[in-house]
Amino acid sequence: MKAVIGHNLYGLHKAFPSDAQYITVIRHPLSGIISRYNYVKSNRHHYLHDKKNQQAPTLERYVEALRAKELNNGILRAFLGEDYAKKPFYQRHRSMIDTALKHVEKRFVSIVIQEHFDESVERFCAMNEWQHLKLYRRTKQDRFLYNTR
Repeated sequence: MKAVIGHNLYGLHKAFPSDAQYITVIRHPLSGIISRYNYVKSNRHHYLHDKKNQQAPTLERYVEALRAKELNNGILRAFLGEDYAKKPFYQRHRSMIDTALKHVEKRFVSIVIQEHFDESVERFCAMNEWQHLKLYRRTKQDRFLYNTR
């Protein structure tokens, strides 16, 4: 297996025998919250879907009322991995940041900024001498599949 792609928290590398590394895409926190709201709203299987409809029909109420951990320092919590679920809502302190930074320094080979996605992918490919990268548009929402052959 060469790659696992998905919305995964830090710690997935423990499931593999090799020295796995991470590449991640982060985005501006506000656009992430809006995207998450729209995803929850449109996905009836999401664990917050019914709760959102009952308690938080607007974006503002969604952020204020649901208190979902992914809306409270979600990027930091994803870099924390298994410690993610252990931290109460709105709890954050320097040790969380220090742990996340240690994880990033140890296992992340690239962090791509979504708002600069194309440029970041081009730079990453150049750094890794991937000369035959082809981008395939998968949906109207600017998602791509990559082929490095």
